[in-house]
Amino acid sequence: MPRPWSFTALAAVCASAASVFAQPPSMSYPSTGYATPPTAYRASASPRIEPQPPAPPAASGQAEAVQPQPAPLTGGNSGLMPEGGKGYGASYGDGYGYWPCADSCALWYGRAGASFMTRDDLDPVWLSYNTADLGDGRLFTDQASPNWGWGGDVVLGRLLAGGCYAVEVGYWGIDPSNRQADAFDPDGTVGNATDLDTVFAFDSLEYNGTAVADFYTNAFIHRLVRSYEAHNVELNLVRSPFYGSGFTCGGHHVSFRWLAGIRYLKFNDGFEYMTDDANTVFDGDVNEVTYLIDIDNNFIGGQVGLGLDYRFHQVFSAYATAKTGFYGSHISHRSRISGSAGDAVVNNAASPYNGQAFNVNTSTTGVAFISEIDFGFRYQFLPHWSATMGYRAVGITGVALTTDQIPLYFADIGGVRDINSDGSMILHGGYFGIEFLY
Repeated sequence: MPRPWSFTALAAVCASAASVFAQPPSMSYPSTGYATPPTAYRASASPRIEPQPPAPPAASGQAEAVQPQPAPLTGGNSGLMPEGGKGYGASYGDGYGYWPCADSCALWYGRAGASFMTRDDLDPVWLSYNTADLGDGRLFTDQASPNWGWGGDVVLGRLLAGGCYAVEVGYWGIDPSNRQADAFDPDGTVGNATDLDTVFAFDSLEYNGTAVADFYTNAFIHRLVRSYEAHNVELNLVRSPFYGSGFTCGGHHVSFRWLAGIRYLKFNDGFEYMTDDANTVFDGDVNEVTYLIDIDNNFIGGQVGLGLDYRFHQVFSAYATAKTGFYGSHISHRSRISGSAGDAVVNNAASPYNGQAFNVNTSTTGVAFISEIDFGFRYQFLPHWSATMGYRAVGITGVALTTDQIPLYFADIGGVRDINSDGSMILHGGYFGIEFLY
């Protein structure tokens, strides 16, 4: 049987415990805010906001303490930056100017700038010489080597749903000035042993009743004028047009793009070999004869490509793109020997082309391959704006070039009509511009 004193002791212990739990806790609080800054807010131009500790529970009969609220953020980003740095507010990173990136609502992008390019030259073709010294080549085609020339360079793209794909159209072109080279009579006196002559026979051709070769032999001057121009238009579907390029937040330091589309490229090549056996001034008189060749190459076909972007700094990146494709070609060709008195004609009774003018216009079709590589650097100075500068090289096979159309026998008009389109060439040079996202 339990002793009465044990119940008394147990009751005393329980009463003591109840009195302890009924009292409010005795706690001390820091007099200043916590040192750890909040992660939910950041502003580039607002004072730091320190959160306050929770107020102690109100005593019985007292109103509950009101927690202080942070002041609205102003200036800088003009708003709150979402956690994780996404969206337009994130474009300033940890401070204005560090890693700008565009907002997710942009749909259009593009580039406007200029290109400065040239073409490679072929092996030189010998045109004129000194009759007193066959080793004295007076005029070669590389003496009028291709000029560097300016042209436009523009791109316009439209992002598709989700922003992972885009449809992009681009153009670049060059139209340099003509290059000219002159060869003069070696001693300034025509009709002696030291004269200016041509390597071409111009067999059986007459101009204004005189053999064409006579105008080039013992001439005062031979002149070569060369010209070219190129225009390129592309329409491509691009995967990941900006991933890693600088127009996006985050991303990887190295990223890849691919593209597929169509390209149209027009390349014109011009050649004029002129003579004057009366004086050294080309003024359109009847004693001047011009041998002209003009070629238009038009290529259209499909291409694929792969691009690489490398972001090595918060606002600086490098890129490279390679493209290749298979193209159909349409080539137009004109060869003519003429002067102010009209066209030269074949004067050979035994020739099937007797009496025909040396004024040939022909065209043909074929196939070609075009490959391109370009690389450059980009500096993104604002969320929607970048400056870019790069180098481009375009290789073409299956192209018709003027110097490949010079015949062995000029009186063979049928042979002149045939177009030699197995040439190759490279267009190359730099470009620069301003890119935008809208």
